[in-house]
Parts: sequence; structure tokens; C-alpha cells
Amino acid sequence: MTSEPRVATFSIDVSFAPERTDPSAITERLGVQPMWQWRRGERVRNPNGTLRPYHERASRWSRITKYYDRREDDLDPDETSNDLGPRLNDRLREFLVPFVREREFVRSLVGESSSSWVLLRFPGQFHFGFELEPSVVASIADLGLTFGFEIFPDSAT
Repeated sequence: MTSEPRVATFSIDVSFAPERTDPSAITERLGVQPMWQWRRGERVRNPNGTLRPYHERASRWSRITKYYDRREDDLDPDETSNDLGPRLNDRLREFLVPFVREREFVRSLVGESSSSWVLLRFPGQFHFGFELEPSVVASIADLGLTFGFEIFPDSAT
């Protein structure tokens, strides 16, 4: 018997491409483990173990957290986007705690990075609506991070 892969309702990704700061120093300062961390010139392995065919051109530090809050078939027909929106705001607020706590350090990383962002990813197989609270958006803006959304149509991952 094969089981269906569990699909996240959404994920949050924060990423930096620092020019001067060593990615391991970011991990140490923030006190959280990244999903990706490498230095310019290193060869990196993909999550499946395969080695990428090139040396990385830039350093990278990324933390990605997946949330499995809802599956479409678990939703009550009377639920609305309001039932899901506050949960997303709570998850974003919680995810951002170490970055907000180290605000000046994060702002310096943003200043030296060729790219830096907070990205919400939605896999696409769920009907999912939400509203972002001004305080959450303000926290991201205060860190100087670009805020993006990535929505995949009918994705299986």
C-alpha cells in the first residue's frame, strides 16, 4: 500500500544572499537552523542527495517552514477565508520572531545581500483565502525584506 505524499497548505521562506557575512554566522546569531546554507564557490547537494552540477556563485542562507494546517477535503462547507486568514498571520508572526528579535542584524544582512525576501508559497490544490494584518506586513517591511507570493496551480508538492 502506498501512501499519498502529504502536501503543505502553505510554506514560508526567508532567504539572504550575503556578500560578507558567513552563512554559519547567520545561523548562530538567529539561533535557528536553515534548510539551505552554503558559501560562494561550494558545491551543494539537493534534498534528494544529488550534487548540483556547478559551484554556487553566491552564498545563501534560507529557512523554509511548511505548514500542514488544512486539507481541502477537511474543510467544512461553511468555513470562509476568515477561518484561515488569522492562522496565516499567526504563523507568519511566529516564523518572524528570531528575525524581529535581531532586527538590526537582519537589516544589515538585507543591506549586504544581492537578494533577500520573505516568500509565501501556496501549492495550488487548496482553495485558500487570507488577509494579511497590517502589523505582520509592517514587521516584514521594517526588516527591509521583499515580500513575495508564489502560487502553483494544482501542484502535487
